[in-house]
Order: sequence, then structure tokens, then C-alpha cells
Amino acid sequence: MRRAVPDVAGVEREYASAASGGAAALEEAPLTLPALIDMPVEYARIEIRTVRDQTLVTAIELLSPANKRPGPDGADAYEKKRQEFFASAAHLLEIDLLRAGQRPRLARPLPDAPYFILLSRAQRRSYVEVWPLTLRDPIKPVPAPLLAPDPLATLDAGAAIYEACRRARYNLEIDYTQPPPPDLPPEDAAWLDAHLRALGLRPSFQ
Repeated sequence: MRRAVPDVAGVEREYASAASGGAAALEEAPLTLPALIDMPVEYARIEIRTVRDQTLVTAIELLSPANKRPGPDGADAYEKKRQEFFASAAHLLEIDLLRAGQRPRLARPLPDAPYFILLSRAQRRSYVEVWPLTLRDPIKPVPAPLLAPDPLATLDAGAAIYEACRRARYNLEIDYTQPPPPDLPPEDAAWLDAHLRALGLRPSFQ
């Protein structure tokens, strides 16, 4: 598993003004602005490698906001990494569960869907298999290619995401009374409202 991609963030914190008292009165600054501070943003990539010589067989990328941010340090940098995979003998499996940001680039437009799984098999370049995912349907298992003659492995991304959320107790951090950003289409927002109400979370989307 590989980690770490640098990102840039603006950090703004409240702080107490300088204590009064002293021989001379100090003039306060007329402006207080947040600074740009380089902050590491970690993301994980799962790599399937051979045991003997550690040859990369399959890379599984879970796209992060840094991967999808427009610009040379975001989507452009990620696209350069994708092209390196396409020029290699490794398979690339991408999981895009972010509705915002720039999608992985293909020669033709992706269909209208909130989420995607994309698989580029080394022996099928330059085609990419695409699984559009909806908000309402469970994520079905997809193939994870291995090195021939080994059979395909199965990636159950839905089960993995559920287990990660359960272990991290995200249900205690997420405010289900608020709509998820960015805004959902009206029909999906209505469905999610009814679905969460049925689970007893009682969201209220206006």
C-alpha cells in the first residue's frame, strides 16, 4: 500500500488578541488573513505484486479530492500517473466515489452517473471497462485481474466501504439531517430523504 501526496490547504484559526497592558499601546494589524500552508494529505493505493520479484500486477486507486482537483497539482498530475500505468504491463482499477471534481479522462464522455469504477486491463489497452454506479443500488463486486494463469480475483468494494465506515464509526460524525455536498439531483435527494427516514435518521432536506 502506497501513501502520501502533498496538498495545499488554507488554514484559518481563531486566536486571542494580544493582551493589553504595558508601557506602550500596540496598534493592531488592520487585516488578518489565512496563510497557505503545505499540508500532507494521505491517500491509499492498493498494489497487487508478485511474491518473487515484487512486479506490479494490479494497482487499485481510490480517487481522492486531490486527484480530481483541476490544475497541474491535481487532475493533471493524476492523469500523468494514469498514462504511466497505461504504458506499463500493469492493470489499473480506479474507484471514483466522488461526485465533485474532474473525472478520469477517456476518449469518449462518461455516461451520466454519480460514481464510477473503471478497469484498464493490460491486455486490452486502450479500452477501459466502465461500471456506472447509482446512489440507490448497492456496489456490485468487480473483477481484479491477476497475473496469468491465475484466475480473476473479486473486489467487493461495497463490502469494503461498509466495513471501513463501520470501523471508523463515521455514523457518529456524519450529520444525516443535512444534504450531502454537492447538491443531489431532486429525485435522488427525495429518495435519500425517504431512505434515511426509513432507517430512523430523519433527515430533512429543503
